[in-house]
Amino acid sequence: MYLAHVGRFLRTNRSVNLIGFDSSGLILDAEGTKELRGAFYGNKKVTSFKSLTKAGEATRKRFREIINKELGLIADYKYQIKRIFQRAYSKYNSRWRDGPNQEKLPWVEKIRVSKRKIGRLQRDQEKIAKLLAEIQRCVDENSRVKAVVDEQKSNERIVRRQSQLEQLAIKKEKIGVALIKKLHNAKARGRKNKSGKQQIPRSTYYRDRNIWPSSKWSKQQSNNHHSYYHHYNDPYRARWGYYPYPYGYTSYGDELYGYPYSDGNDTSGVWDHMYSNSDKTAPEPSDPWQNADSALAAYLASDTASSAAHLSLLHAEVSELGVDVLDGVAGTLDAGASLPAKLDDISESSDIPREMLSEVVDANGLDPIAVQEDLPPIPEFDAGDWDVDAVDADEAVEMYAGAEPRHLDDNDPSGNSGHSALSGARRRSRGRKNSRMMRKIRSRQRQVGYAHLSIVPSSPQMQQVEMSDAWPKDIEDIVTSWKTQVQNHLIEAMASSDLINYIPMQQSHVLLQEWTSSKARNGIDVAIVTQCSLDRLASLEAQLRSWPGNSAVAVYVSSTESKSDAIVAIQSMVSRGNFNCAVVLVEGAPFDDEPYPINYLRNVALLESQRQHLRFHPTLEQSAALLVDVDFRPSINLYDLTHCTDASDAILNQNKVVVIPAFECSEGVDCPETLPELHELVRDGRADGFHLAHFPQGHGPTNFEEFWLVSQSLETSQDCAQAWQKSYSVEYERCFEPYVIMKSANVPLYDERFTGYGLNKVSHLAQVSSLNRGQFSVLPGCFVSAPSHEKSDSWKKRYGKAEDTSFSKLLLKGLYLDFTRRLETGQPAPISAHTSGKQQELELLQDERMKSSREDKDSTLGHRDDPERQAVLCH
Repeated sequence: MYLAHVGRFLRTNRSVNLIGFDSSGLILDAEGTKELRGAFYGNKKVTSFKSLTKAGEATRKRFREIINKELGLIADYKYQIKRIFQRAYSKYNSRWRDGPNQEKLPWVEKIRVSKRKIGRLQRDQEKIAKLLAEIQRCVDENSRVKAVVDEQKSNERIVRRQSQLEQLAIKKEKIGVALIKKLHNAKARGRKNKSGKQQIPRSTYYRDRNIWPSSKWSKQQSNNHHSYYHHYNDPYRARWGYYPYPYGYTSYGDELYGYPYSDGNDTSGVWDHMYSNSDKTAPEPSDPWQNADSALAAYLASDTASSAAHLSLLHAEVSELGVDVLDGVAGTLDAGASLPAKLDDISESSDIPREMLSEVVDANGLDPIAVQEDLPPIPEFDAGDWDVDAVDADEAVEMYAGAEPRHLDDNDPSGNSGHSALSGARRRSRGRKNSRMMRKIRSRQRQVGYAHLSIVPSSPQMQQVEMSDAWPKDIEDIVTSWKTQVQNHLIEAMASSDLINYIPMQQSHVLLQEWTSSKARNGIDVAIVTQCSLDRLASLEAQLRSWPGNSAVAVYVSSTESKSDAIVAIQSMVSRGNFNCAVVLVEGAPFDDEPYPINYLRNVALLESQRQHLRFHPTLEQSAALLVDVDFRPSINLYDLTHCTDASDAILNQNKVVVIPAFECSEGVDCPETLPELHELVRDGRADGFHLAHFPQGHGPTNFEEFWLVSQSLETSQDCAQAWQKSYSVEYERCFEPYVIMKSANVPLYDERFTGYGLNKVSHLAQVSSLNRGQFSVLPGCFVSAPSHEKSDSWKKRYGKAEDTSFSKLLLKGLYLDFTRRLETGQPAPISAHTSGKQQELELLQDERMKSSREDKDSTLGHRDDPERQAVLCH
């Protein structure tokens, strides 16, 4: 009936050119489809008809149900006929069949009716399929005719725009020549050590480009003067004005059912280039200019329509070479960025496809080889020496300032406006410029007496050297290199001091709640392990409501908060939700401004979850831990996907460390529960991969592009076997800090020296990586998500504008340097005496439980072998 209405509508409205009404609630019928097909006789306007895949599947399902029902009725009718003959059978009456033959006639007629109904349904299916195919052929023919007509009209319009397009072609050629010459000269100066353009090892800051495009650009921004520092991910707005749905599909449902995205904005080339995983599989080139040269060649070979994406990549690679190199070509990059915009303006005003305009502009391409032949030769690349121990610690702490949860469209870590990722580019460019002068000094085999700088005042022995041999002539470079060297020696001194070994002591621990049960479903029991302060109880409650399994929580109460009020609030929250969780209340030391002992609390929660499991099980062989922060809500299917036989085999038997992809939502957006809800938020720019915009190292290696590709290929989000079969491996990268599930007994204890904000989880995942050879497995089809919230007090104490933040950052840099060295030498993470004692108690408890289990087993076997004892037991 619905299709008949659509057909009658098309007969009376010949201006419609796009039809789409597919729905899983729509059941097709032969008469309605025939009415719709009739509307296409003589209709030349409809050029797009969305395939009725969902409706077709629903129709086939309905037909199958009806056919199965009729087949069941036929079987029942035959059974009734059989009963009739069984009741009338008599070996003494040769005509006993006469009566049953008459009684069976109504049942035989019912069987015929059902068979005719089945045949009619099958014919209707064939007829519907044939009519839909004819409709699609009509639409395809209309689309082909329209394309021919549009091309003819566009060619006529192009003739009128010929002069403008010729000017654009000349401008593009000039821009290409300018880029070749400027980058050539910058490389030549750098190889001769005549400027800051000295080649250096490339940074890993932009190593992972799994950063989704933003849909938040405004028309007003597009009219402002372009700043090449404005937005690293898309500085030339190659993706402005539309949001290309990932992987070429229009919506989550379309991804599942395979409808191609065909609005004319084919960005597959951009996505393939920006999401390339080649740098994950190939080693970083020794020559830092190699990537910039490749990006320049890609831009020169690209057409004008897609050149913005290649300019974006070239901008990123040039920014890696230093701000002075970027300054030299910024104007030319901006001029190049204006060409696609001008092409779009011409396309909009003249209604000519931008691809056709691009073909005219690019008809006579630039020959880069001819330009380079007239340029002077460049010396070969010399890698030189590179010392990065202290520099790595410095960079890790500084760039981690961007990892604090914030709004997706926020300021940079220093408080300035602009995209946060660019603050890392500026900061690291300054650091690299400082390091270049250090390398010049080392290349002359000279040091200037700061090798033994320490925090305790001392009298360093100054080595007398000739200034002409040790220092460059530029006084600014002298000062910059001195500052860098002092900073590195300060970090070294801090790493050797006792300040970094301080672990805050806590007053008391109170066990407020224990597990009421622990059932290993399919041989595995995954428990959430988390911690929080008293002001995050609402987040804790929301997390526990999303997780039907067990959990272990350490709640911190500072010396300024009421312990009794905290106990009442926690018990009220637990009873209100009837949660099966273990809660340990940790009371802080009575000192002012005591740092938040985050890793200590994590160890408390981890050990408590293991103790609770041993209350119900003899060993930890079936125990697994979901290590997650309190702000994150698991997806609705995560519990089922992690409590199946495939999960048990992967986590407990194969000892895999399973990454659960993490996402963050914009302010005012509720956390999604299902994958379609998450996809819609990501598509609308209201959710994003966790911290991808301002700290891509944290979760970028998760490879969100692969996550979406694999997730959309799953038949259902509850198919556990398929999800685990399609899980994919990723390798550990520096500062990778995902939320993981792993066997509880394999979880290393956290380094309790890390307090407050900064690198506390990064350090633990580095430990996990060293134990697991850097291999992680990402589980598709599920996720954890966190709502937006303000910067924490711990972040402000570490990276804020207070006077003591500089020392706080230096302390963290020294601690991280000491941690990395301990990790390289295989030393365990420092823990407090309380944690060490709890760990020993847990080991004794596990030994007792195993011994008791063996005794019970032996006793049971003995009773079976003793007849007298067995008789007593039976009595």
